[in-house]
Amino acid sequence: MTIKKTIAALSAASMTLALAACSSDSNDSSTGAAGGGENYVLADGTEPQNPLIPANTNEVGGGRIVDSIYAGLAYYDADGETKLELAESIEPNDDNTMFTIKLKDSTFSDGTPVTSKSFVDAWNYAVANDQLNASFFSGIKGYKEGVESLEGLKVVDDKTFTIELSSPESDFPQQLGYSAFYPLPEVAFDDMDAFGQNPIGNG
Repeated sequence: MTIKKTIAALSAASMTLALAACSSDSNDSSTGAAGGGENYVLADGTEPQNPLIPANTNEVGGGRIVDSIYAGLAYYDADGETKLELAESIEPNDDNTMFTIKLKDSTFSDGTPVTSKSFVDAWNYAVANDQLNASFFSGIKGYKEGVESLEGLKVVDDKTFTIELSSPESDFPQQLGYSAFYPLPEVAFDDMDAFGQNPIGNG
């Protein structure tokens, strides 16, 4: 489990304990310090603004949940360093315009495998549908608002895909820990709005 998911789990556990501690078993409906009858719970959180689709979530309420239920190619440790997560390797070519991604074995929570298409299809969908985080893919060759598929994304096999950029970016792998780059299962594309209300994660 990555540090960000550990922190999210601990936060959820802490909130559960806090809610239990703040609730009252008293049936007394009186108010004030003497009566002690206040039966309310305060929680520090916000409602997600949109269905829980990684590339269409860019606010804290939804972002915390997305980061808890999905995993990406990379993640950021406590020191802000980029570490590989689902990627076995991210290899650049000589001029940092092409990156070859090899994936580890992993699955979504419904048991279906996370494959190269899980990433490529999710990223293409984000751009084609002008999702909130579509601009994160702007460095990929062929990017244009609303384009159906990015020329720079190629599936080699289930565990390998390539990303070709429009211009060299030596730090491109460091970007791949951001939630916009998370994968989606094939079932998501049947009804994206419904999927976002009941997502199948891989975190």
